[in-house]
Amino acid sequence: MPGENFNHAYQSIQRQIDRLLNITNLLAKFNLNREDSIPEKFSVVEVLQTVLDAKDERFRDKQILLRSKFEKHEYTIEGNHAQFQDAFGYLLDALFEFTPIQKTIEVRGKVSNGYTTTPWVEIQFYIPDVQISAEQILDPYQSDELMSNSLVGLGMTIMLTIFNNYNGKIETHLVNGKDSLIRLRFPIYQEKRIQTQAKNEKNFVVKNES
Repeated sequence: MPGENFNHAYQSIQRQIDRLLNITNLLAKFNLNREDSIPEKFSVVEVLQTVLDAKDERFRDKQILLRSKFEKHEYTIEGNHAQFQDAFGYLLDALFEFTPIQKTIEVRGKVSNGYTTTPWVEIQFYIPDVQISAEQILDPYQSDELMSNSLVGLGMTIMLTIFNNYNGKIETHLVNGKDSLIRLRFPIYQEKRIQTQAKNEKNFVVKNES
């Protein structure tokens, strides 16, 4: 029917308009925060925990549990507080889209020297029963299904840009052939490293386990 074809075309055009508006809003917010990009010293896991708390109800509505567990450490890095909040928000939005219902996302943080003399904060997101690649989550042209609630790919691209500005690293790994591990790494601010060496880093603080 001509009327049905017209409605379908109109709906398709409206989706593209909405997508462009969302892109504009995301980029405008990123540019605004970038203008206020004076480096600060802050605890990256405290910022992440704030975002996890803010997103928790949305995940629970989808029957997804966010469980975080961080070593007892100050985790101080150099970056922009507002930008990192946005970046973690984009990552959680992507995980919301990719994670099946009735699953638990494990979020862990620790300090690791890795292959360098500089200590790093390492944050891991363990997502069961889904295979996620860096290319997949960073693709700015996601399918209509994934784009229904958020611009997953564009948000993740902005996240990567923010983290790269402060020497952050992101890796994705397949675990047991069916689960995904997203690993973020940030260099610890050097002055704080000296102050925290005497602390017992083997103790853990567990949050959001209820």
